[in-house]
This record gives sequence, structure tokens and C-alpha cells, in this order.
Amino acid sequence: MNIKFQQLSFRYQNRFIIKKTNHKFESGSIHFIKGGNGAGKTTFLKLIATILKPTYGDILYDSLKSEKFKKAKKKISYISYLASLYPELTLKENITLFSKINNKDLDNYKNFLKIFNLESFENIETKKFSTGMLKKSSLIISLMHDSDIYLFDEPFSGLDIDSVEILKNYIIELSKKDKMVFLVSHLLKEIDNAKYYVIENEKLKIIS
Repeated sequence: MNIKFQQLSFRYQNRFIIKKTNHKFESGSIHFIKGGNGAGKTTFLKLIATILKPTYGDILYDSLKSEKFKKAKKKISYISYLASLYPELTLKENITLFSKINNKDLDNYKNFLKIFNLESFENIETKKFSTGMLKKSSLIISLMHDSDIYLFDEPFSGLDIDSVEILKNYIIELSKKDKMVFLVSHLLKEIDNAKYYVIENEKLKIIS
């Protein structure tokens, strides 16, 4: 799979975050996006996720424009740094609810419960969870469905050392399965199988 920017531009209020940017991304590697605070890293991911629409230009997904790709496949997973769960529901109830909302099958969530050591918390209300547990629960909901494109926005924030390592290895394995993987993180300096980019002066620039 590939994603192609064609003169991609996005303006917020009177300021361009990204302007007239052209680039082609291929699956099979991790695209690690860097940049200072307010540079536009989250905006960049939300544009790919079709949460935001370009002000000018296009994003093509295997030559399909975003509207057609979104309707045809619904294969984008956007993993935010925020844990958005319903506190009065148990973890399993949250997982079931979000599966229905996203019109996706409730498939291998138990495997992810085991990976993130949450098996014994499946039937506990999430209002009783710690910040780290909420973050891991949110990750499970985002990751348990197979997608073509994974967008990780500060996914390691709030995780303990062991969970960071688990998630890092999972992201690496996704890229090896020929998935499109984008990553924004200030906690990781480097990661295997990654290409590095920086957003500055309204442009996406390749570092290495």
C-alpha cells in the first residue's frame, strides 16, 4: 500500500501548518514524525486519518481519494495519546461498545488483554483503573481490529517500562507485516525499521 501527498496544505485560522507538501509513503516501514511543540505532528496524523480535511491539495490512498478510501475500507486505526473510555462500564463492555460503534468484529481482544496483563480486570469498571491501565485499555480497543494504516500519536505516554517495550515491539511487527505505520513520540529517540521525518517551516522533510 502507499499514501501520496499532492500539494497537501492545511491552514488553521491564519496559519499554515503544512503547505504545498508532496511525498509518497510506502508500507513495510515505520514513518517516525518529529518536530517541536505546535509543529503540526498531530495535525499531520489527523489528516491521514481523514479526521481533518486538507485546505488545499489531496491525499491519495493507493490512488483513491480519502472519501472513497474511507467508505470503501474503513481500515485506518488512529491511536491517540488520550484514553477515551466510559468509566461506568467494565473493560469488556467498553471493548464491546466500541466494536459496535466502529462496525467491527469483536475478535482477538483476549489476546491483547494477555499481552498487556489486563486479563484479571476484564469485568471491572474502568473508573477504578489507574492512568496506565486506562492507556493500555484504550490501546487494546484501537489495536484489536486489523487495519491497513496505523497512526500512533504519543502512544507510550502513561505506560510503564514493560508496556513501552511490549508496544514498541508490536509496532515493529506491524511494519514487518506490510502495514502502513506512522509514529509520533517524544519518549523514543529511535526505533527499528523506521524512516525519520521532521515538520518545520510548513514542510515535511526527510531526516533519514
